[in-house]
Amino acid sequence: MALIHCPECGKEISDKAEKCIHCGHVMKEQPKIICEDCGNEIPEGAETCPVCGCPVKVEVEEKPIPVYLQPGTPPRKSLYAKIGKKGIAIGLAVILVLIGGGIAASKAIANQKAADAAAEAAQISADYKTNYSSAVMAMYTGAAKAETCGGLIKNVWYNAIWDKYDSETYQYTQNASDFNDALANLFSDSDFSSDISSIKSSKDTVQQYMSTLQSPPAEWENAYNALEDAYDAYLEIVNIVTSPNGSLQTFSSSFNDADTKAATTLEKALGYVKD
Repeated sequence: MALIHCPECGKEISDKAEKCIHCGHVMKEQPKIICEDCGNEIPEGAETCPVCGCPVKVEVEEKPIPVYLQPGTPPRKSLYAKIGKKGIAIGLAVILVLIGGGIAASKAIANQKAADAAAEAAQISADYKTNYSSAVMAMYTGAAKAETCGGLIKNVWYNAIWDKYDSETYQYTQNASDFNDALANLFSDSDFSSDISSIKSSKDTVQQYMSTLQSPPAEWENAYNALEDAYDAYLEIVNIVTSPNGSLQTFSSSFNDADTKAATTLEKALGYVKD
């Protein structure tokens, strides 16, 4: 605020005064009020238009209401000032701990799932090994018995044709008119017949094992391929012995080949489960 001299009386007044307080000289012209309805000038201070009676609108300037603090009341602090740097640091630390805990929990769950999956895979592999070992041993037992029976068939057949004496085959050839009678005597023998039935039974057992082992775990795929070869050789010797046909020469040749193949393939299959 500054003081100026009234141009009329020359006395000092405020530069913001609208009229001189000494002589009444108007320092600032007030804007004219024009009637909105008839357009005539309305005198200052009139509440209605003297011509048409239209009420004068008085614009009231809205001013913000100041807020006064009681004496002794400290000024408000910002949220940042209330919490403070230490509080913010603690809050951030808590958040980081929570995030770290969540990450640790997620890792623990993932690790547990991986451990469970590994344990399940190990159990599947162990069960497969058990069935695999059982299948190989069942083939071994059947093939070994087939080898014994096949050798006896071959000897009875040979001795019957060539009239050879053998203490093992004599009971089947002594009263036989030819090799067919001798073989019939052999297959009607209760002990031999029981052995043939056992070989056929083992064939059914092995077939069940092979059905169980058809879908091997990845680490058993090579072993299963070896087992399939052994199974084919096993079936070949079993079928030759349980249903002999052809001549003595063809039977002997087929039997010998099948016996060798069974021994070789079963040994290879067994190698996958030897400790």
